[in-house]
Amino acid sequence: MVSKKSSNFAPEKKRDSIFTIQIMRKIIIILLLMLCQTMAFAGGSALLITFNNGNTAEYVLSEQPKVSFDGNMMQIVTSDVSTSYVRSEVKDFSFVEAPAPTAIDVVPQVHNTFEYRDATVRTSGSTIEVYSLDGRLIHSGTSIVSLASEPSGVYVVKTGNQVIKIKR
Repeated sequence: MVSKKSSNFAPEKKRDSIFTIQIMRKIIIILLLMLCQTMAFAGGSALLITFNNGNTAEYVLSEQPKVSFDGNMMQIVTSDVSTSYVRSEVKDFSFVEAPAPTAIDVVPQVHNTFEYRDATVRTSGSTIEVYSLDGRLIHSGTSIVSLASEPSGVYVVKTGNQVIKIKR
């Protein structure tokens, strides 16, 4: 009798073992598919904005830019920057695929360059206007404007068709 019981339970254990192996295979396949999608997504998907004047701006999707429209403004917010554009100046926006940058690749330059470093705003020849949060024009100039004399705080910088908030 004991031998019959053990033989009766053996097929159930074998069935459970096969079932467990099938589940594990499915889980591994799902994980591999998810990994492939993540690798494909990291390949350089980006939001490309084209302006009426031919300039472009690009936001990498891995930074998860949030796009919103408010009245006549288009706003894009990432963890690093908040930028607003006048909607009538935006010709088109689309999603593009680009190869992931490597140490050898050259990072493409945006035509309308903007740089803020060491309390100085620099652009490629555009007029720069710096406003306080209450809307007062603090500084205005072409190509370079220094904020070194201003107190720490948040400022709104307008250059060309870009409006950017910066923290000093």
